[in-house]
Amino acid sequence: MTIEWHKSSRSGGGSSGGDCVELGKLPEWRKSSRSGGGTGGGGGDCVEIGELHASVGIRDSKNPDAGYLEIDRAELAGLLGAIKAGRYEL
Repeated sequence: MTIEWHKSSRSGGGSSGGDCVELGKLPEWRKSSRSGGGTGGGGGDCVEIGELHASVGIRDSKNPDAGYLEIDRAELAGLLGAIKAGRYEL
């Protein structure tokens, strides 16, 4: 899992040598708007997308501990465009 770290705004270069606290931000995973339960809604089979530091993570919502695929934003845009254009049989 990629964690984005942020230094405290109070960290300075004074006599403490810049000692500071860093805060970590985990990705917030969002489920596909096309996922749903019941008939015709995909039965909950879907993917989740999370914003990482400089890229996007894609994972299986049914098995989030199995890891994720990391791609850059341009690749994601191309993939979504191809899916919307019907280039893949889903």
